[in-house]
Amino acid sequence: SPDLTQNASRDSIVTMGVKGSDIRIARNDGISQWPSIVALAESPRQAGVYYTGTDDGTVSVSRDGGKSWQNITKNMPGFPAGHAFVSRVAPSRFDAGTVYVTVDNHRQNDYEPYIWVSNDFGASFKAITNGLRGENVRTITEDTRNADVLYVGTETGIFVTLDRGASWRRIKANFPTVRVDELTIHPRDNALLVATHGRALWILDHLEPVQEYATAKVADAKLFTPGLSLQWKSKDDRNDEFWGHQFFTGENPPTESVIQLYLKAPVKDPMLRIANSRRSVVRELAIPAAKNVAGIQSVCWDQRIEPIAPATTAGQGGPAGGGGGGGGGQAGGQGSGAARPIPGLPQPLPPVGYLPLNPCATPGTGGGPGGGGGGGFGAAANNGPMVPPGNYTVSLVADGRVVDTKPLRLVMDPLVQMSESDLVRYHAVVADLHNAHRIGADASRPLTPLHAEVNRAAPKVDSSAAPQDVKDEWATFRKDFDALRAKFGVGAVGGGGFGGGGAAAQAAQAANTLGRLAAAKNAIMGVWETPSSASISQANAAKVSLDAAIKEIAPFMTRARAMSQRLSQHGVTLTVPAS
Repeated sequence: SPDLTQNASRDSIVTMGVKGSDIRIARNDGISQWPSIVALAESPRQAGVYYTGTDDGTVSVSRDGGKSWQNITKNMPGFPAGHAFVSRVAPSRFDAGTVYVTVDNHRQNDYEPYIWVSNDFGASFKAITNGLRGENVRTITEDTRNADVLYVGTETGIFVTLDRGASWRRIKANFPTVRVDELTIHPRDNALLVATHGRALWILDHLEPVQEYATAKVADAKLFTPGLSLQWKSKDDRNDEFWGHQFFTGENPPTESVIQLYLKAPVKDPMLRIANSRRSVVRELAIPAAKNVAGIQSVCWDQRIEPIAPATTAGQGGPAGGGGGGGGGQAGGQGSGAARPIPGLPQPLPPVGYLPLNPCATPGTGGGPGGGGGGGFGAAANNGPMVPPGNYTVSLVADGRVVDTKPLRLVMDPLVQMSESDLVRYHAVVADLHNAHRIGADASRPLTPLHAEVNRAAPKVDSSAAPQDVKDEWATFRKDFDALRAKFGVGAVGGGGFGGGGAAAQAAQAANTLGRLAAAKNAIMGVWETPSSASISQANAAKVSLDAAIKEIAPFMTRARAMSQRLSQHGVTLTVPAS
């Protein structure tokens, strides 16, 4: 190309009353070359269409691969006089003739916005700065999926338009007031990458609500298209705990699939229904009341099938066991309020991210969701296995009616080193164990309320006028019931986790056949690797023991009803639940 600048000389320019040729200290202020081309781009739609912008206020176009050039600066109404800095030329990916141009003119004490668009290769332009008054524009990026959506970076942050520049609004959330120098969109993740001046790199995940908002807002309820969702291999062999005093980590996105939706107003009984490629429903997620409100909402799916429902009897261990797990806390044996062997050590992890907000946290809790029950070792035991990677369908359901559906694709973390056949076998194994776990938990549910009834009736039997043979029969009944319920972790001694706690807790865990099966299931589910023969053998042994224990429940419930009738003759009530 020829020289595409104004070819001005700095020696003749007067800065703060001093002519360039008269400057002796810090002459040219470290800028080795001026004027020069500072913005260059080729049309993504038409090869050989180039645009350039210079730091002395010149915009040019070539439509023949650089053989000839036209100065199109004069075609931009209101282009600032002097040596304006052309901060960006951005040809459209949707239309070959469309190009966007921005100017940063703060070097001439001009802090007004300058953005133009041309739809005819620069033959004519119009300004598109409505709503940006007083914002010095540094960069512009066209959305990769919606031609109506543009993003600009200014001296104070990020702005977006949904109508090709007819109006602009600031994107704020937890983004600080800071200069934005570069914006680009990740082609795989559909995330906006933001480079700031001195405040790090930022990522705005899940641009679909921005890209699809204009069409969604006319509906009463609408799903936004879910992005490609990765099944993370969250367990690794790195010593993540040895972070010392030089700890730094970026804020990671949730490991769950984030599903976003728009509601014009609250709807009745909203939920998400997820089906696999065979149209079989794998999960239904009730939308919490805190998110059943007007606006854009996020609901997260942990990529698992339905969990095992915990017991509902307060104060008793669930069918699958003991204490529940809280959500959103730090890992490890020392909670934030626990006494430490050495005051202040280990120090709690510093906050990750700047004003972080987890879209998958339960509203109002400040953390992730908790749970209850699980074979005496936490709520995670009740979790269902992860679904296989592949294609799924998400349906938004309101008042029992499907109002919208969108496709969702899950892909496996490339760090998972399993062949397709191994992965199929893995999912078959964990699905079988989860089904056995569910059958055991369902079969044992009557034992939880029966345990409460036995505890309530025991002192009344002891103080009653029942004959000794009745009390002896009651004592034998209680002993046999204790042995049975122990096999399902009902009323088990808490031990802080399966395999932990004191002697009494360990004895209870040894007897807990349902807990052993859940532990075997979780051990295999916890690592995406081909299950070892030892783990398969352990799981099969637990299944055999659990099957035998399940067969004891129905006869014992018949015995309990007979015991109830015997006690009623002596003024003691023992309510036996239906089995």
